[in-house]
Amino acid sequence: MYQLMDLAALFCVLHLLYAIHKTHIISYQDTDDTLPIMPLIIPSMVLAYFVHGDFNKDEFYDIVWTASLNLETLAMIPQLWMMAKQGGKVDTSMAHFVGCVALACVCRFVFWWYAYPEIAEEDGSEIAAMHVLIAHILQLVFSGDFMFYYAKAWINGTSVILPDAEGLEI
Repeated sequence: MYQLMDLAALFCVLHLLYAIHKTHIISYQDTDDTLPIMPLIIPSMVLAYFVHGDFNKDEFYDIVWTASLNLETLAMIPQLWMMAKQGGKVDTSMAHFVGCVALACVCRFVFWWYAYPEIAEEDGSEIAAMHVLIAHILQLVFSGDFMFYYAKAWINGTSVILPDAEGLEI
C-alpha cells in the first residue's frame, strides 16, 4: 500500500508539472518572478550537511530530511515575493492557500516545540533540535506579514489587499 501511495503521488506530481509547463504556461507571470532561488537552495543543502540530527540512525536520510526542512522553510518566499511585488488585491484562492500553509506552519511549530526535549536528548546535543525550532519559527515569520493582511481582510469581510511594493528588485 505504501508503494502504491508513492506511485500515486509521483503521478500527481508529473501531472502538476505537465499542467504548469504546458496547459497553464500562459498564466506564468515572468515579469514578477524575479527572485533568484539558487541562492536559497544551495545554502539549505550545505546547512543540512553540517547541521542535522540523528533521528533514524542513517546520516544520509537525516541530511535529506534536514535539507527538506530547510527548503520547506524557504518554499513560500518566492510566492510571497511575487504577491508583495504585485501589491494590490490578492486572488482569493491564493490568499486562502497561503493562509492554510501558515496555519500548517503553526501546527508544525507546536508539534516541534513539544518534541524539542526529546530531540535534544536523542541527538545528544541541542544544535539539531534548535535548528528544527528555528526553521519553524522562520516559517512563521516569513508568513507573518501576509497573515496580518489576511486576518485584517477576514475581520473586515473584504478581499486581501497588499500595499504596493516599490523597489522590490534583486
